Amino acid sequence: MGIFDFRDPNKRKKAAKGMNIHIQCDPNEIRINDVIISFPTNYGVLKDVLGNATRIEPINQTKNNVYLWDDLGIYCSSPDSEK
Repeated sequence: MGIFDFRDPNKRKKAAKGMNIHIQCDPNEIRINDVIISFPTNYGVLKDVLGNATRIEPINQTKNNVYLWDDLGIYCSSPDSEK
């Protein structure tokens, strides 16, 4: 059982070929493909580094959406993609 099992696995998209992601975590910063990511961040910043999310799904009974990069095992959630 994985952390993302609450999401419908039938909606997962196939992994994009040839995409390499390098994540480096230091005590003061996180870098994704040598781009420093400040937290909290927004979807636009992640989209610039990771590309478009493979799925965007609403969270039931909230205003939040979950942005998922299935092939990378990365997700984030927010009520507003700009925040």
